[in-house]
Amino acid sequence: MSMPRIEHDGAYLGSAGDGTAFHFAVVGDTHTHRPDDPAEQSETAQRIVEELNLLGPDFVLHAGDLIRGYTDDEPRLRVEHEGAKRLFEQLEMPFYPCIGNHDVREEISERVWRDFWGGRWYSFGYGDCHFVMLDAEIAKDVESIAGEQLDWLRRDLAEHAGGRRVFVTLHRPWWYDFPLHVSEWK
Repeated sequence: MSMPRIEHDGAYLGSAGDGTAFHFAVVGDTHTHRPDDPAEQSETAQRIVEELNLLGPDFVLHAGDLIRGYTDDEPRLRVEHEGAKRLFEQLEMPFYPCIGNHDVREEISERVWRDFWGGRWYSFGYGDCHFVMLDAEIAKDVESIAGEQLDWLRRDLAEHAGGRRVFVTLHRPWWYDFPLHVSEWK
């Protein structure tokens, strides 16, 4: 179905949906292929797509870890992302990916992400809501939203979120299980 191309970090993908009533689904950690074969989709991931198509939400947000990753083997990463893209193209509704720690860990995996999905953080509107997809993995082992991404987020919210409900998606909430953020939470 509709797989948006995220042209650059901080892209605004526009707005869709004309009403206030709509449904969306959130999935994550699908690691879409079998552990022993990056070219073959897992039965669980296939079932997720089948059930999403049965449920028929207006769109799907993926909260990260599309692939198993955790490698700098570029050909393998490309096979994994090709499989994830092929799987989620079977959805009958738009699909919005978010980066997880298995998706991008270093320069090679970032380059492959950009080749397949585009920018690392972005936003879009739907109905009377604003959706923000953040890259909580950008600082590598110190997950945070800072620097250029935080500056963009402030601008994006000022420009697109006024008076709207806002939904923010990131792979893992940094206040929940990361000890550094317990001591540095602001």
